[in-house]
Amino acid sequence: YDAGRPDVVAARTWYERAALRGDAVGAYRAALCFATPVFVFGGDAGAIDASKARAMMQRAARGGCLDAQHAAARMAISNDDPELQDARSALSWYAIAAVGGHLQE
Repeated sequence: YDAGRPDVVAARTWYERAALRGDAVGAYRAALCFATPVFVFGGDAGAIDASKARAMMQRAARGGCLDAQHAAARMAISNDDPELQDARSALSWYAIAAVGGHLQE
């Protein structure tokens, strides 16, 4: 914390370390940090790294994190680059998340 604000860059580093040790939730949270310039805590997480966000989200999804499975599906179909859009992958992740109990609001 710095003057009451969380150190989001440090959090991203710890989430990434956890992900590299096999923690699916850590990978999911790292993916969120890399996908958005301002992370959930309201701090500055640095520049967006879409490639790293996708890689971390895939790691988290494969690790069984339901929210990551759903997010991986969304990432697969909502990519700004049409070459990277993958409807089959999205459908697969949506199905896996649904079977696992993820409910979309």
